[in-house]
Amino acid sequence: RRPANKRFMRLPKNLADFENYVFQTVSRYKDRLKYWEIWNEADIDFWHGTDEEYIQLMQAAYRVAKRADKDCLVSMTGLAYPFPTKTRTGRPSDGRLFLEKCLKLAPNEFDLINWHSYGGLKPLERKLQETNELKRQYNCAKPVWITETGAPTHLKGVTEQEQARYVPQAYALSLAAGVEKVFWHCFHSWGQDPNYNEHHFGLVRYDCSPKPSFMAYCAMTRKLEGAKAAGEVTVAPGVRALAFERAGQPITVLWSESDRLTTLVKLDRETATLTDMMGNAKPLSAAMQLARLELTPDAVYLEGARIVSAAGQVVTLEPGVTLTPGESRAATLTIRNPLDAQAQGECKLVCAEGWEASPSSVRFDLAAGAGQAASITFTAPRRLAAGRADVGCNVRIGSQQLDGLTAGSLSLAVPIDAPPQAAAIDGAVSEWPAERALELRDRVVHGERRDEADLSGRFWLAADRDALYLAADVRDNWVGNFRRYDQPWVGDAVEFFLDLRPADQLGKADYAEGVFQFFFIPADERTTQPTWLLSKPRTPFSSDLALSSRRTPQGYALEVRIPWRSFGAYAPKPGSAVGLDLGLDDVDIAQATERKAQMMWAGTSRNFVDASGFARGRLALPPSASAPAEPTRVNLLPNPSFEIDLDSDDALTVKDGWREMLADWKDTTGSCLWDRSVARTGRASASIRGVTTHRTWESPPIPVSNDTA
Repeated sequence: RRPANKRFMRLPKNLADFENYVFQTVSRYKDRLKYWEIWNEADIDFWHGTDEEYIQLMQAAYRVAKRADKDCLVSMTGLAYPFPTKTRTGRPSDGRLFLEKCLKLAPNEFDLINWHSYGGLKPLERKLQETNELKRQYNCAKPVWITETGAPTHLKGVTEQEQARYVPQAYALSLAAGVEKVFWHCFHSWGQDPNYNEHHFGLVRYDCSPKPSFMAYCAMTRKLEGAKAAGEVTVAPGVRALAFERAGQPITVLWSESDRLTTLVKLDRETATLTDMMGNAKPLSAAMQLARLELTPDAVYLEGARIVSAAGQVVTLEPGVTLTPGESRAATLTIRNPLDAQAQGECKLVCAEGWEASPSSVRFDLAAGAGQAASITFTAPRRLAAGRADVGCNVRIGSQQLDGLTAGSLSLAVPIDAPPQAAAIDGAVSEWPAERALELRDRVVHGERRDEADLSGRFWLAADRDALYLAADVRDNWVGNFRRYDQPWVGDAVEFFLDLRPADQLGKADYAEGVFQFFFIPADERTTQPTWLLSKPRTPFSSDLALSSRRTPQGYALEVRIPWRSFGAYAPKPGSAVGLDLGLDDVDIAQATERKAQMMWAGTSRNFVDASGFARGRLALPPSASAPAEPTRVNLLPNPSFEIDLDSDDALTVKDGWREMLADWKDTTGSCLWDRSVARTGRASASIRGVTTHRTWESPPIPVSNDTA
């Protein structure tokens, strides 16, 4: 029973009382219980003493527990294993350091290393690595148990599909690293509060209906119970392949760390079985012992054959091939013989709709392991189709046929020209020319959609010297987003990704400063005005961004204007290249708790953490000086000193809502709205293209009037 007084969270004043409690408890239950954990998460706020005081408590408990039952096993505290931080009591907390102290100060006074892991695979793998490093350092052979791991599916947690994925991934990684036992927290979701994470860790829901994770857990236990780790196999970049042996039979757990990926592996036999994450099995044919695997983040189990080696890419296209619409460009295609003997054959290229390749096939005659390079001229479509197009290939080697392989991808560079003269931010997209549309029709990167009427769209991008413009015409058979303020992807939304980093940083995977992710959400039955959210970077974004949306018979349309000055130092220069991508999120019911489908024009579902998949855009030259420019707007406060950014031909509008008058700003004349509370004279500072000049202004007297029109 937990004492009401929090003083119990320290070393007791009389340690003998605690020793007596441990002795009596272990003695009483020794016929039924053989495993005892000394405290819960003593490395964080469940323990208010020092690390050394906890170790003293553990040593005392270990001695008397063994005296009560020599066959019992005593675990150290279930470490929360935080990375260096401070607890609410101010005590420094470092999981690695806490574990090291236990190994150093009490190496023989516990039987089990025990910790918990939440937050996904990255912290799990870090803890596994650090634990094994410390065991080697201190020559420790004690087993490791993970007595808590899980992933909650509350509104701000993971989706149920992501929870299901975590099950085989976490267990396979842990067992491969030598962990003896892994315990899932927990079987049953014990509450219904959608915002409370502790109510949603279960493999089954509150009403006891199974989540996908329950089926994934069942499949995982059938495959990995009693399995022994046999190392990690190198298959391809971005692929995890963990090998095990069970009852003398090989089994390999594989998944892709990003999205769908096709790779080729060489097996030690020509037949095997492939079982998906939910336990559905199918035979796998391996002609010439070569097996084609289509991998996603949903783990699969390869049984009945060992992966001898990564056959790798039989056909490889040089990376980074980018074309503008209608452009032709030569690129190098490399064909490699993956067999252990001489091989003849032919490679036929399969391009996405609108793309062309010449020649479209290449014959080869290669020695074992040898390669052959060929120059292929690719021509991009004139219409702006998907921003990234895979180059597929069907390869015949001898009498065997390997179809559906992927050589690489081609990128389409988007010309970002001036907006139409008639364009206004009103949600109507009829003035945007069809020939400039970016079409998003079939690149579903997450979830499922029924057809194009369920989810698809067209986009337009434009820019002038003042702003970036985005227009979207979206087909969607149900429009709504009731999570627009916290999780806008759990609803209908347009995602816009923009990489404004310098040329030498452009396209790098990491989300450094200069990479932006926007959500633009149309109005719906609950919210009569569209909204927008800057998801990354998580810093204030000062902007007079304009957004408008309309419902259409097929779905919705929206228009956006983002002033370049909003991006500060990252505002690009005319003619420079930028990274960009456009996406659609979709749900079909108001009560949705996870995204039904996501589409991306160029990248993947990991765009939110990986900027390497963005397409390229190039800004056109700015319009002529005679083009109309929207005036800079500022609020003139009672303090008459202020600083504004002006172009030399900009109009200055000071908006305070009282009465319109003209004021002479020497070489800048503008329309000013003065408030009667504003001082009549003063000194103003204006920054024009980075050059600051000081000007004195004086307004004529304003008659006092009750007319506030």
